[in-house]
Amino acid sequence: MSISEFQYDGETIVIGSENWKEWVLSADPFEGDFDDSQHLSDKVVKTRKATQLCSDCLSICEPVTYSRVITASEHGSLITNRYCQECCTAMAFDDLHHDYKQYNDDSEDYPEEEVMLSDLRHQVRTANEKLLIKELGKQYFNLSPATLCQVMSKAGASQ
Repeated sequence: MSISEFQYDGETIVIGSENWKEWVLSADPFEGDFDDSQHLSDKVVKTRKATQLCSDCLSICEPVTYSRVITASEHGSLITNRYCQECCTAMAFDDLHHDYKQYNDDSEDYPEEEVMLSDLRHQVRTANEKLLIKELGKQYFNLSPATLCQVMSKAGASQ
């Protein structure tokens, strides 16, 4: 599901606009985590190459879309997390945009049931994780980003 804009408080927020970027950067993907990492960089960028997977849903961060890149120092190591455009939108708007409604069109029993964007992204992650485990085994996360991206590209996994 691709979303291009939201209505919030009478304002249209377009994906990629400055308002959207502010909302995305205001969401903390690590909220509630107990770690000693120090954020060095946190920005929204335009993705140039399909060489990395989203840290959240494990989809390929597609070129010509936006992604959030957070670089942190943890225990003396540099760690970079990248979040695809769809996960950025879910991250920002699930908490802040309660009056926006998504409905589960696939549900025969409850088609009017409201679902959160982050729930939809979690479903994508579950499917992508199953695919990676099938192809690479349960320790897939120890492999290089290039290997993971290659498997996802070959499988044609999409957001």
